[in-house]
Amino acid sequence: MRLLHTSDWHLGRHFHGFDLIDAQRRFIEHLVEVVRAERIDAVLVAGDIYDRAIPSLDAVEVFEHGLAELSRLTQVVISSGNHDSQRRLGFGGALMERAGVHFRTHLGDITRPVLLDNGRMRSSIYAIPFLEPYTTAAHLGDDGVAPVRRTHEGVLAAAMARIAEHRALHSADRALVMSHAWFNGGESSDSEIDLSMGGIGRASTSLLEAFDYAALGHLHKPQALADHVRYSGSPLHYSFSELGSSKQSLIVDLSSAQPQITAVPVPVDREIHELRDSLEALLTAPVYEPYRHAFLRIHLTDLPVPEQAANLLRQRFLYLADLRVTALPVGVGLEVEQLRTLSTLDICNLFLGEVRGAQADVWEQRRLELAIAYGRGITDAATDDDAACEDDDIDVAAVPE
Repeated sequence: MRLLHTSDWHLGRHFHGFDLIDAQRRFIEHLVEVVRAERIDAVLVAGDIYDRAIPSLDAVEVFEHGLAELSRLTQVVISSGNHDSQRRLGFGGALMERAGVHFRTHLGDITRPVLLDNGRMRSSIYAIPFLEPYTTAAHLGDDGVAPVRRTHEGVLAAAMARIAEHRALHSADRALVMSHAWFNGGESSDSEIDLSMGGIGRASTSLLEAFDYAALGHLHKPQALADHVRYSGSPLHYSFSELGSSKQSLIVDLSSAQPQITAVPVPVDREIHELRDSLEALLTAPVYEPYRHAFLRIHLTDLPVPEQAANLLRQRFLYLADLRVTALPVGVGLEVEQLRTLSTLDICNLFLGEVRGAQADVWEQRRLELAIAYGRGITDAATDDDAACEDDDIDVAAVPE
């Protein structure tokens, strides 16, 4: 029996303002080809199908098309993640079950495994929807038993206890679990919501020891917490913190005593890179030509920061996603008593020096002086060469283009 583990599609997500829906559509097409070529018995999608609880129409269209194509070839098991609306994602689940698409989005689904039987092996797949500790702990508790702790560990332990009771009554050759959660040892990236905030912590991988394979979702970097405990990661890069991580899906072959795991690389739709150099070098150096169509985070080293730097860079680098200035000196904060000895103009110059690496030039100095004067109610500070002001409004016609 061969399964394909994937997760965190985040359909409808953008990358620093750039629409990714076409790249996500191409990923689904790739997934369909893998299922066809590798004769996959079931696709396991461990949460975060959509990027928002109310997805865009494009995202719904891509998901619908993907389900239609996959269901012609194999079974599909889908659990909800923290980005999904459980009710919306699970709508029509009873009808889709007939087409081999199995949604598991509610607490009651925890002990409703998907049963796969290919004539040689019978496998039970327990798909746990994302369990928000503060809203699900009370529903997972039993009368006469200590209340479930409002932590990831607490709610997942309660869910595993229910699964253990079910397994004791329903035997299968293999038992697998799907869970969208943050387990100890997992490495996060900037594109996930931190599920450990608020004191609810992470869950122990000891909860997963009783299963032949644990198909995990939530963390976007592919990683193995144990031989049989894996995060498939997201199919696309959703943040620059994922730079260097190869995107993949996982084929899980259950034909032997231990599951055999094979990574299937996801074709790179658009590479992500970080560059660091001066504006002139970035605009002219041939070495940067291969990065014209990559998503870029650029660190400028110029001081002071050149005007219109972003617009100039976008003429060469069409997918500039993030522009940062790294050469600005780290200032040493002044004591309060020192600040009191400075004039307002001095403080303005200090601020400009901190944020752009250069103080005001002559024209800017005069405008700052005028602004400070007007702020103090002095209306005769302008000279013949300065902008005339009436009713505290600066005459913008006097400001050079």
